[in-house]
Amino acid sequence: MPILWYSIEKRTFAYPVPFRTPLSALDEGARSRIAELCAAEYHDLHDGSSHGWPIVVELHEQNGGPVVSRHRVERRSAPVFSAITVSAA
Repeated sequence: MPILWYSIEKRTFAYPVPFRTPLSALDEGARSRIAELCAAEYHDLHDGSSHGWPIVVELHEQNGGPVVSRHRVERRSAPVFSAITVSAA
């Protein structure tokens, strides 16, 4: 599977992708979606949950290569509800 690279605050990570199209050939919407996926991986696998958000994700075609695009990514939280019975009817 092909690999692209993303950087957050000078830390670089590999991200496998199911396509071979160069990042530079993708439109801005596709690159933004990839940045969101990279941010989710960063959050889940690289201590991103303890990081201050929003973050800036830089996308690279090669490790150490030039930045193809830069994206500001926000973390949104969905409300979570839980119920505890306080009395039965």
